[in-house]
Amino acid sequence: MKVFEILRNPFVKIIGVTLIIYFALFHDRYDPEALGNRLAPQRIKNELHDAQEKVGFIISNVHLAQQIAEDNVRKKATEQSINKEVSLRDIEVGNGEDKTACGDVAEVSYTIYNNEGTQLIFKEKEKVIIGSGDREFLEKNIVGMAQNGVREINIPNNFSTSDKELIKMLQFNRSGLHCQITILSFAHNPDSKLTCK
Repeated sequence: MKVFEILRNPFVKIIGVTLIIYFALFHDRYDPEALGNRLAPQRIKNELHDAQEKVGFIISNVHLAQQIAEDNVRKKATEQSINKEVSLRDIEVGNGEDKTACGDVAEVSYTIYNNEGTQLIFKEKEKVIIGSGDREFLEKNIVGMAQNGVREINIPNNFSTSDKELIKMLQFNRSGLHCQITILSFAHNPDSKLTCK
């Protein structure tokens, strides 16, 4: 009974709380993970400083990542606005001075690859009437070639064409296409009323 009365005494309570705090904070000063050492002003200051540095590092990296993403978007938009046209390169000039022109009937051989080098189409022989619009892409890009001439054509992914076959290939090959055309033979058609634009 007297024990409970002693424990109810405010002075005893204060002493008890003081002892608990003392042992919690100071009983093991040499342990760096002890509560007293962890709550030391210098340690708190150091940990706050470390936290600020980490937050600063994270924020700077987030800003850098945002900048890189924005630069990539701008670069892609620039590339798309520039590369809307095909680029041509003659690998073989061909035989003689006679060249294909609008209205001519030509026999061509061609292969289309994606930009990873996978063959998508190979035509050993196809008849093309230049300016008819039936095979717009081929017609436009064989003008001025001689017999046995070989032309390489690079087609960007945003190339605009009405050639349905080419449109399908571009939809599935977003990095663009590569075509190689050979003029097997051609014949002029002076009576042709076709106009090539």
